[in-house]
Amino acid sequence: MHVDTDRLKGKIVAHGLTQERVAAQMGVDRSTFSRKMQNKALTFSVGEMHALCRILGLTAEEAKQIFLA
Repeated sequence: MHVDTDRLKGKIVAHGLTQERVAAQMGVDRSTFSRKMQNKALTFSVGEMHALCRILGLTAEEAKQIFLA
């Protein structure tokens, strides 16, 4: 599974958030979140994807475009 991290980064910025803030809201270590955003052999769990959708207010279509790229 490939995550469109550029699109995800854009959504984070559009909501006036930082990756650090999103990681904190998800209850994930900042460095782990950063590695997942860099696609370094780590992927987001289903629960983390749901949390990102909630935090960023993603529609089903946006989530599909980001997480099922």
